[in-house]
Amino acid sequence: MHVREVDSVEGLAIIRRPGVNLTFWPRALPAEVVAYLPAMVSAGLTPVRCEAPHDAIEAELRTLLPPSPFRDWLAADAALLARTLAQLTGTRRVVLRIEAIVGDACRLFHADAVALRLVTTYEGRGTQWLSDADVDISDHGGDVPEDRIYEMATGTVGVFKGLRGVTGKHPLIHRSPPRRPGDPVRLFLAVDPATH
Repeated sequence: MHVREVDSVEGLAIIRRPGVNLTFWPRALPAEVVAYLPAMVSAGLTPVRCEAPHDAIEAELRTLLPPSPFRDWLAADAALLARTLAQLTGTRRVVLRIEAIVGDACRLFHADAVALRLVTTYEGRGTQWLSDADVDISDHGGDVPEDRIYEMATGTVGVFKGLRGVTGKHPLIHRSPPRRPGDPVRLFLAVDPATH
């Protein structure tokens, strides 16, 4: 099976196994954070991007994120996830981005040109993916039936293999969920290993 659900951040290390191209850790975000996130996003959060050693990310984020009651929580959580990706890839430096996605971003199914990427959606719908069995439909321009599209829940942390990290038949084929009327703005985090 190419997808594995795990019950802890440490369990994400299963992504190293041959043939596994996605591991995900379902988690519930703190209720007070969930209650505040819509206000943070609607205030016009400027996209944050930083490249730094994984152990310096938290301090960097505290300077880049706007002041808010939960800035420190978000910086600490993102830093934990950055350290996790760094441990999985054996790199010291990571590239981290946090952005509010208003429209349709990457709505076409694709694979990323990375070895591993870690993602989570703090607010809004999570990343969607296809099973290996359905990749050929997408590759040939066919419409994938809705009941064959999987979606991470809000707060779930996923780590997946891209084109540079695949050891099985396919890297993970995924997309951002197409925006529907009434969908909240997505607050999305992605962490990649730095390439230099």
